[in-house]
Order: sequence, then C-alpha cells, then structure tokens
Amino acid sequence: MFIKIIFITFCFFPFFSNASVNSYVNCFTSSDQKGINLKFVTINDGGRDKWLGGYVKYEKSNYPITVVPIKESAEKFTEGRPYEYTTTWIEIINGKPEGKYMTVRQGAIFSSFVYINTKSKKRYDFTQVFDAMNDGSCQWKKH
Repeated sequence: MFIKIIFITFCFFPFFSNASVNSYVNCFTSSDQKGINLKFVTINDGGRDKWLGGYVKYEKSNYPITVVPIKESAEKFTEGRPYEYTTTWIEIINGKPEGKYMTVRQGAIFSSFVYINTKSKKRYDFTQVFDAMNDGSCQWKKH
C-alpha cells in the first residue's frame, strides 16, 4: 500500500508543484586592457521561495564558478522605474570562498560589476556587453 501511495504522489507531483525556474545571462568584459570576458548567470525560483543563485563562466575557462548571494539591498529612485538592486556574491571554488562580486543593476542594466580576489585584494571592474549576447550565451568577438 505504501508503495502505491509513493507512486501516485510522484505521478501527480508535477501538477502540485509550481516549478518555475528563471535564468538570466549577462555578458561582461574587464574595463582594463586585459580583455577578460565572463558570462554571469543568475537563477531564481520565480519568487516562489525567494531562492537565488548563479555562476560565473570565464571565456578561457572550462568550468563555471558557483556564486552565492550573501547581501542584497533594493532602492526605488523613480516611480514607474525598476528598483535598483545592489548585491554581494561570494565566489565558491573547491568549497571555499575565494572572491566576491559586487553588482548594481536596475532591470537588465548593470551599472556596476566588480570582482575582488579575497587573497590578493586585487579589484577588477567589468562592463556589460550587450552585443555579446547570443541565444542565452556569450559570443565574444575575436580581435
């Protein structure tokens, strides 16, 4: 009897859950002359449980780096415009925090995207690159 209940539960589970998951891809390049390119992907649960996570994938890397938000604030500057969100993300590599990203965005526009390496304290500023977006990924122009 217990097995039947579990089976029926799993058969109807998709109808009971509202499993909307949203992902957003943004492309950035370093503001210095080094030309470091990265893809920043955020994933959320559509506001249901207010879950948020993401990853960063550097153009010359084979692996994504997990980022976890640790602090977020929102401000409304102009009526009818989106809130401005300031978020601090911790970069996790091999289970340890290795750096942090600080982002400021309003809607889909990032006015600030900064990476700081925890050990060296070196700071990297990035600029959003809209024309690199290509079907949910980043296509970087070769120089």
